[in-house]
Amino acid sequence: MMSSPVVLILFILFLFNISQSCDITKECPITNNVTWATNGTICHVFRNTCLLDNVNCHHQNNNVSKLEVITKEKCQLLCISKCPEEDEPVCGYYSDDDDAKRHTFKNQCEIDAYVCKTGEPFFVYGVGPCETPDAKDEEVGGT
Repeated sequence: MMSSPVVLILFILFLFNISQSCDITKECPITNNVTWATNGTICHVFRNTCLLDNVNCHHQNNNVSKLEVITKEKCQLLCISKCPEEDEPVCGYYSDDDDAKRHTFKNQCEIDAYVCKTGEPFFVYGVGPCETPDAKDEEVGGT
């Protein structure tokens, strides 16, 4: 049987964990204010800080370390330098104030590496090549 102080400590820890969860219901604007963040190993690029906040909320709820905001220059030192040759295409989409682009990337790693190197926050629009009738498959640099 547990002693009273142990039960009390476990109860306090339980309450602390409940109060530390967050609700990922924040709807983010589509504005471009590129935010660079890292977990200490990999650079992550977000279209804006709201999207980073949602990811960090998800991390908090799953006991994963939060991503920390850092400068573009420091983050780019952590960009993926070589991707596997797997041919698992993804359609990436990026829109800024002037133009919208869709581009087929060879795989998820390729899109992540490109975003990290350029700061253009493409996101996966769909699995497979960009094939919609109005898709403008822009030529973007490779890795």
